[in-house]
Amino acid sequence: MNKIVRNITLLLITCFAVSCEPDSVVKPTTDVRDPYIGIWMSTDKPIKNTDATYYVKITADPVFDNRVILENFFHLGEDAKPYGIVDGSSLIVPQQLTCSDKSWTVSGQALLISKIEIRWNEYNANELSYTATFIKQ
Repeated sequence: MNKIVRNITLLLITCFAVSCEPDSVVKPTTDVRDPYIGIWMSTDKPIKNTDATYYVKITADPVFDNRVILENFFHLGEDAKPYGIVDGSSLIVPQQLTCSDKSWTVSGQALLISKIEIRWNEYNANELSYTATFIKQ
């Protein structure tokens, strides 16, 4: 009787072990915007005013999967939140009105140089035009 119980138990364990397959394989997702997300210290050239450096917060756009939002872009304040389009190592801010009163027209083109550096070759607000370097904090 012991042998029968033992054999049935082994048979049941084997059946359960063989039939246990993962329901689905979870693949890690990669977001092209991830390298850009974070707080960045910006240094403009030439220096615009006495604030030689300031911070820009870059977040993922909740609607478009290839866009980011740049808060305090061009040191225009927290309500300056233009969007940028991520295309690999390029970040493009198409010409757009920003700030709550839509008083600034901004645009720009940048390259992700490394995990901690974005270099703006073109960084514009109204009639002002600069270059800038963002260093990740």
